[in-house]
Amino acid sequence: MKKISVFICLVMLISLFSTNAFADELSIAKSEAPQLLVAANDAAPKSASELVGITWSFGRTDGTVLSTTMKLAADGRIVDGTGHWNESYWKYEKGILYIIGGDGTSITTTFDRFSKVNGKLTMTGAYAYDSNITHVMRQLTESESDDEKSNITAKQFLPNTEVGGSLVGSAYVWYKIPVKADGNLSVTLDTTAGNVELRIFSPDMVSLTNADNWGKEITLTVDGLLPGDYYVKLLMYGFPDQDYCDYTLKNTFDEALLVNDVENNDKSDGASVLPLSGEVTGHVGYDYGYGNSFADLSDWWRLEVPQDGNLSVFLQQTNPGNFQLAVFKKDAVTEVVRPVDSWGKTIALEIKDIKAGTYFVKISRYAWDFTPYMLSTVFSGSGIVPDQKNISETFESGNRLSWTPYTNAIGYRIFRSTTKGVEGISVTDFYITSVSYADVNVESNTTYHYTVRPVLAEADPVRGIDEKLGPVIATYTLKTGNVTYKPGTTKNFIMLQLDNPYLTKNGIKSEIDPGRGTKPVIISSRTMVPIRAIVEAMGGTVGWDPNTQKITLKARGNTVEMWIGKTDIFINGVGTKMDVTPVVTNDRTFVPVRFAAENLNCKVDWINSTKEAVIVYEE
Repeated sequence: MKKISVFICLVMLISLFSTNAFADELSIAKSEAPQLLVAANDAAPKSASELVGITWSFGRTDGTVLSTTMKLAADGRIVDGTGHWNESYWKYEKGILYIIGGDGTSITTTFDRFSKVNGKLTMTGAYAYDSNITHVMRQLTESESDDEKSNITAKQFLPNTEVGGSLVGSAYVWYKIPVKADGNLSVTLDTTAGNVELRIFSPDMVSLTNADNWGKEITLTVDGLLPGDYYVKLLMYGFPDQDYCDYTLKNTFDEALLVNDVENNDKSDGASVLPLSGEVTGHVGYDYGYGNSFADLSDWWRLEVPQDGNLSVFLQQTNPGNFQLAVFKKDAVTEVVRPVDSWGKTIALEIKDIKAGTYFVKISRYAWDFTPYMLSTVFSGSGIVPDQKNISETFESGNRLSWTPYTNAIGYRIFRSTTKGVEGISVTDFYITSVSYADVNVESNTTYHYTVRPVLAEADPVRGIDEKLGPVIATYTLKTGNVTYKPGTTKNFIMLQLDNPYLTKNGIKSEIDPGRGTKPVIISSRTMVPIRAIVEAMGGTVGWDPNTQKITLKARGNTVEMWIGKTDIFINGVGTKMDVTPVVTNDRTFVPVRFAAENLNCKVDWINSTKEAVIVYEE
């Protein structure tokens, strides 16, 4: 029994001595003292000092990562970012690298195979507790080394892509998603087994959201991200020798609508410039924190008013949510008018007799919604003459409007309401492409309020993007007469103008005679038009008999016959006379529009101020 006790004591002393000797050996190795070490092959390090301080990736040869960054310290410890290996040790003897457990004695992995690729060392070896598992330690390149900002090694994870890999218990992996614009990010994780934590970090490594998947597919979403590099971390719970899973990771990034305002404009002293009678776009409500910690709760805009006049400020948002629109004096404290709340709708602040000076417009949100918005102003100074192109008038069949073209507009929307101050609904299902319109679907003796806005971008229903509208560019108030043409019916209109090669059907502009520039003219006090374009626009046909020079119009259930050089006209076989004859000019047949159209069950109105003929007909 005494001999056994003595033997145990001897073993303990030898173990203690070996540990201390190991630390001393490393210190000597660091100072490049000569060592009697035998390399396993030409790629193997000549001494332990060659391994000290290098950044390594430690994992399995099947690609499983156990630690993306770790270092072999000069004091014999293993240092990594997770803390998992901080209580482990290493030693290098006779061309073999040993990884030693936290007790300082148990060898967990033995690396004895060495290779070099592009000057970087890779070591491969056996796992002590399972002969079927081999490990690899790979020297990282500069591009794979620790990120300066986050002190992590993150794999590139481009927006709207999918990646995959494997994890073991206590292991983790980082991914970096480069976000180039404002938008909403969703990350989906699916694993074959185990429990893995998914966590999303901001560019400055603030945790935004996280969840455990418990072997099931989960999705995390963060709305309203600013541009920057966002990080995703996967951490598998469990033990390296017991837990394992394959994973699939994918992300979806939807770029926010509209161009963002220049950040940081959260206070008046950092306000962005709001152009007079112009527009800007922006975003409010970045979910840039965890829980109830949000950023960008308000945007400030500075507006310079050069002279006294009238100012209108409009706010339009793309997503539901409640915003407040306010206008302040130069001190950014005193309100010019009472603020208004949007509740997801387009709102306006009207300021009459505003004085010249500096003003601030503030947009702030009440809730956590991330919402792109459009902010615009319309200003008319006391010394500014209104644009004469913004013309409106009432005629027998309805109301006629025209306005100044808007830069970069692809079309226009006209909104109509019978309530003052309410924008109402669009008079057409589609946007119109002309800068004039005849509203013929009106009731008699009724006051209508019209608002015109430019269309800056089309809707994209597949992507859930609404039509982008610009600021208000014209408003009108008109009252119809006591009698209107066929009230209670749905009507169409065609507008033609003297010396204008275009016609407009229900607000859609097109050439009368494509490529030839043919225009309506006045002959003998009658408006003469190239009739084919008009008849075909209303769904009819035009026939021509070169032998008799007869023109035959068929549309809307009627047939009209006319002859070149003759005043005779037949309507459904019944003859009558016109006071002007059809003519041929530049190989095109011109007929008097009133005689032709009215005999095809249409009504023709002449607007003298704009020299336009408006043809109105029922569906």
